[in-house]
Amino acid sequence: MIEKRFDVPFIAQLAKKEKQIQQSYRPIIAVHKWFARRPGTLFRGLLLSEFANGDLRDSYYRAHNLANRTIGDPFMGGGHAAL
Repeated sequence: MIEKRFDVPFIAQLAKKEKQIQQSYRPIIAVHKWFARRPGTLFRGLLLSEFANGDLRDSYYRAHNLANRTIGDPFMGGGHAAL
């Protein structure tokens, strides 16, 4: 269950490293930085906290099969609609 198994300090440490890498290496497709973009480590941690078995620190680096799961993405990529 996500409320009990989400390891905030572990994911925060990984996300900080990911964001630092993004500041140093920015490919041309990422020149415009969307202000609300979240690191992939956050979403991996959230999904594994909900669907994987065992401790998040142990399962984070292992392969997982979520083929029979339905996962909603209400933001559909984080873009916005122009009016």
